[in-house]
Amino acid sequence: MLLFDKEKSIFLYNCITLPASWKGEYEDRWYPSTNQEENSFFVKLKDPPNGNLNLVFEFVIHINRRKKPLEISCGYAMIE
Repeated sequence: MLLFDKEKSIFLYNCITLPASWKGEYEDRWYPSTNQEENSFFVKLKDPPNGNLNLVFEFVIHINRRKKPLEISCGYAMIE
């Protein structure tokens, strides 16, 4: 998850990574861990720069290609 400043059109920083799995037979579904502690998060900003911050979920697949780790961004969803 990331924070995005809509007014400046910039990503501020990566907040947290939540593990999930993906299956080829259901290519449009992501399966988060069933461990509730692993899937819990809380975002609190002491002094937000403005009212234009959005929470962004980025969907990334981690694979090994030719014995080297590779991250592939598959898309994102934004909460305004």
